Amino acid sequence: FPVDAVPHARDVVVDGTRGKVFASATGEDHLSVFDARTFKELPPVTLESGVDDGTFTPMSLVLDEKGGKLFTVSIGTPEAAVIDVASGKVEKVIDLGNSISASGVAFDAARNRLYVASQGTDNLL
Repeated sequence: FPVDAVPHARDVVVDGTRGKVFASATGEDHLSVFDARTFKELPPVTLESGVDDGTFTPMSLVLDEKGGKLFTVSIGTPEAAVIDVASGKVEKVIDLGNSISASGVAFDAARNRLYVASQGTDNLL
């Protein structure tokens, strides 16, 4: 990857099925996307917040490779996003209620459940 491809990188996941690499960068409003074979930069996934004057700032990433979904949480707004990895489009932004500073995310495909750890509210959603 180019040296400054993802400034202040936070997390990275590889979708081996579709040959894509997704990376989050602290302070950005998008995910960087690369071709896993050539490392060529692809169009980013822009994350729009549903919160007035809010900026969706992605942190951790988790991939459901079989289901073709990528999940991320925002440290700047109480939200999580569901991304279709084939198209690179955001399918849904989920309101996380009173969550503050969401940073960790996990997905249980068997139960179709998303788990979120929030730093500011010291809780697990």
